[in-house]
Order: sequence, then C-alpha cells, then structure tokens
Amino acid sequence: KEGHDEGLATYFREHLRLEIEEILQDYTKPDGTPYNLYTDGLKIYTTINSRMQRYAEDAVREHMAKLQQDFYENWKNRKAPWNNEKILLEAKKRSPRYKAMQEQGYSIAAIDEAFATPVRMRVFDWEKGEVEREMSPMDSLRYYLSILQTGFIAMEPNTGLIRAWVGGIDHQFFQYDHVKARRQVGSTFKPIVYAAALENGMLPCEYT
Repeated sequence: KEGHDEGLATYFREHLRLEIEEILQDYTKPDGTPYNLYTDGLKIYTTINSRMQRYAEDAVREHMAKLQQDFYENWKNRKAPWNNEKILLEAKKRSPRYKAMQEQGYSIAAIDEAFATPVRMRVFDWEKGEVEREMSPMDSLRYYLSILQTGFIAMEPNTGLIRAWVGGIDHQFFQYDHVKARRQVGSTFKPIVYAAALENGMLPCEYT
C-alpha cells in the first residue's frame, strides 16, 4: 500500500480523489449505504499513461534540481527576495503554525518568540527528499520561499485525454497543485491580437 504522498501521479490522484468523492455522493450501494472510495473495491480507470507519467516526474525532478542550483547561484551575494520583510510577514500570517497559535490565544509577542526559536523539523531537500534540521520557523519560511515550483501536464490535443500530470515538486511538502493554478493568460493571448491585426489589413512583417 502507498500513502497519499508516495508512488506515481500523487497530485493527479488527489485531484481524482476529490472528483470521485463528489461523484459518489449521488450513488449508494445496493443496501442503501454510501460507497467508500478506499474499502468498497471500486475500479477507477484514467487516461494517465504510467510510462509517460514516470518520464514526466523524472524530467521535472532532474531539471528543477539543476534549476534550483542555478537560482541560488544567481542570488548569491545579492539581496534575495525571500528575505523581504513584507513578504515574510505575509507568509508567516498564512502559515498553519501562526493560525494555530492565534486560535489558541497566544499574544503577538509570544508568537514572534516562537517563530524565532530554533526547533527540530523535517524539511524538503532536493538530494534526499526529506532531511531533519534545526531551524527557526522563520528561517524555514525563508527556506521554502526560496524553493522553485512548477507544474506539468501532457495532453493529447485531438482528444483532450490527459497522459501525464505533475502538480508540483513533492506532494509531501507542497500540496498546492500547479496544474490547476490560476495564471495570467500571457502569450496565449497573442494569436487573438495578431488575428485581429491581420483581419484589419496589417501585414505579418509590418511594425507599428
């Protein structure tokens, strides 16, 4: 048996779990009881290709590890954006530790002291996957803000079938699925602009 953070397509499996549990709300077993996704022997078929999925995950892992090294090298001896006090404060207030301490009635001063005190914790590492280090929660925020993220999806354009889905770099430490992330339209809007220009009589090589 594999946990939610192990094996192939962890991000896709989590997306699938949410979809299936929503679908199962409309169905019951012959005895009238609700279906259990994990114990009722349901067979679930997807369009994911296991070889393509493994290639995708291996490619992301290899490329991102190298890109992370280049990223750190680029910011060496410079004021890194993850040390920005405003960004750190926002990340601190969004963290589960901060919210939990707030709900428990701790004062701001007590929370600040806790975030400045080094503790043993498990953190993500590109080489080992998971390592144990002693660092303050504030330092861990700086560390995680410096880690690059990515999303990857491979789809058959003629059918829309999804063959590979990599939502992030490690599901155990980063549950946010970048495949489903909302993003700016970016260059995908260019063909619309270009088409409108051509329809209005501009030539392909014309400058304005």
